[in-house]
Amino acid sequence: MEIADRMKGMENPIRDVLAKADELRKKGKKIYPLNIGDPNKFDFKPPENVMQAYAQAIRSDYGYASSEGLPELREAIAKKEGVSAENVLVTAGVSEGLYFTFMSLLNQGENVLIPSPFYPQYYTISKICGGTENYYEANEEWVPEASEFRKKINAKTKAIALINPNNPTGAVYPKKLVKEIIDIAGEHKIPIISDEIYKGIEYDEETIEPAKISKDVPVIALNGFSKIDLCTGYRIGYMAFHGECGKVRDAAVGLCRFRLSMNTPLQKAVLPLFEGQQPHRKETVRKLKERRDIVFKRFNEIPGMQCAKPRGAFYAFPKVEGKWKTDKEFVYDLLEQTGVLVVHGSGFSKTLKNKHFRIVFLPQPELLNEAIDKIDEFMKKS
Repeated sequence: MEIADRMKGMENPIRDVLAKADELRKKGKKIYPLNIGDPNKFDFKPPENVMQAYAQAIRSDYGYASSEGLPELREAIAKKEGVSAENVLVTAGVSEGLYFTFMSLLNQGENVLIPSPFYPQYYTISKICGGTENYYEANEEWVPEASEFRKKINAKTKAIALINPNNPTGAVYPKKLVKEIIDIAGEHKIPIISDEIYKGIEYDEETIEPAKISKDVPVIALNGFSKIDLCTGYRIGYMAFHGECGKVRDAAVGLCRFRLSMNTPLQKAVLPLFEGQQPHRKETVRKLKERRDIVFKRFNEIPGMQCAKPRGAFYAFPKVEGKWKTDKEFVYDLLEQTGVLVVHGSGFSKTLKNKHFRIVFLPQPELLNEAIDKIDEFMKKS
């Protein structure tokens, strides 16, 4: 039985490396899971007000929600985003919002200009939608130059995608650069796709949402509740359409209706996040900043490694040198010998010139230091 061409070569490097880790775990090896950005695997949990709202909601008699999302949730998101409720759609996390966006924009052979490195769904969804590859590159701090966008946009480019703060590098794009990107998008009459799921997790400077400084360039903002609000398993996100996005919004509404509706109790559960103070956010950033500082200091002390300072999110993307032919070979060698589970950098990019890997710095400091000790020993022996 032959599969469709669109499915050939599909992979998720973040999840694929788990199979090898599971084999080693069954043999009794201790695994240090630094591969998936799930705060709830460590000393974080969803806010108490959210869990209480969820418990209450599942005891109620709610049926299907509207395909576009519960009206009260759309209204709350709309107020936060500064748009009307009709310009908000509730999705199964940012990933579904990204899929709806690409499906609504791309014809066969067209492209969205995406960062390198990128979150793997960008490549996969683009391919499923018939898109071609087009990437903008960044410097050693993982921040691109405005000239890179001018160089890479072509006649088939339908949008520019920003992931800010960035997964997998932890970079934060400064306001000046975001403004320049908006201006370039305006010159080419294309929208911005703004992935803002790590908004609020910044350590040195705040990110600026493109919609807040765009005068006439349409912005499709994608966000959710899994990262700063720690609700990873809830799979609730949203699309917010800023500016002249009517046709794309209408197409996305059609896709929402095609998949029927989102989980009703979970939509009820996140409503308290729009009410009053949310002290968990400040505490989350405090804990993560401490762990960011550990990772940045220690990786730059390990022979054969260099690490740019993460400015947001909870990832670092160190460069590694040594005997390994590829970064994937390094990652599997590290896993087998130490149990430290990270993800090879080439899984996030088709254009990286050097070997990198992504590490998640969500674990408690003692566990994080223990894992880095293992990496340090491994590098000194290699």
